[in-house]
Amino acid sequence: MTIIIDVAGGQRAPEAAIQAAARSSLDRDLELLLVGDEARITETLTRLAHNPARLMVHHGGDTPERSVDAAAARLAADRGAALVTATDPGLLTAAAAAHLALARGVLRPALCAVYPTARRRGRAQDPFVLILDVGASFEASAEDLVGFARMGAAYAARVSHNPRPRVALLGERIGQRVGPPAAAEAAEVLSRLDDLDFQGVVNGLEIPRGGADVIVCPGFVGNVVIKMLEGVGEVVAHLIESLRAQSIRGRLAIQALSTDMDALASLTDWKSYGGAPLLGYDKPIIAIDPCADADAFERAIRLAAKTIRTDVIGAITG
Repeated sequence: MTIIIDVAGGQRAPEAAIQAAARSSLDRDLELLLVGDEARITETLTRLAHNPARLMVHHGGDTPERSVDAAAARLAADRGAALVTATDPGLLTAAAAAHLALARGVLRPALCAVYPTARRRGRAQDPFVLILDVGASFEASAEDLVGFARMGAAYAARVSHNPRPRVALLGERIGQRVGPPAAAEAAEVLSRLDDLDFQGVVNGLEIPRGGADVIVCPGFVGNVVIKMLEGVGEVVAHLIESLRAQSIRGRLAIQALSTDMDALASLTDWKSYGGAPLLGYDKPIIAIDPCADADAFERAIRLAAKTIRTDVIGAITG
């Protein structure tokens, strides 16, 4: 099993990806193909403990655009079984569209995101809700939303070992009316499917509450939602720091709550998931947040291997 790693994407490129690959080569039964600036990759590896028998290097250029394009091309040419990257989602979706084929039966790909909730799900006790689409495309028809629901459910079933994930459409219900219209139309179709546990149309409050395991929406809406949810954590952290700085009483209160706050921070650290997939293509792609460090990259490598072992693509096409 070969995992392709685009090392040029992300704020900590290329060191974070190279460090993760070096560590993974020592304790994982994987072959890793590093794509990026070959000279810099080779030089960095000389300073890191690694297993050269499990690491390969392909010169894909020294810019994020060139590197992710080269990585996607290698994936399409069967030089690897999955791709891991922290590059900008726009660059990733463009490279995937240029080189990869859609999986059988898929009309439109969807970029996923994960967000932690208090509810745990499946045999793996996964606390994360899967949200899609969050930016692979702008709009989505009712047919697209139905496709997203099927892909998200297939991914959640295999990766979280949750055989019947609860699926919901993101929208709003006012009286007897459901909006937007595409969500209302998709809801009618999904409600008639026996192989999906469809929960109906839910609003944004149900995401952190864990009201569903898979939340489906158009890309523009999903992108706005996930950025807002990520911003909540930043605001809370800022408020805590402000309280700590205001007074001795505030510092004592923060100190008294430090254990509980650490537990809360651990629960809501979505980066611990290791990334989220770009679903819809015939090869697995795992996207990581651009600020990902080496630990996040290493988790993403494990997640990519898991999507291969559990045959997520087969679940989507089957």
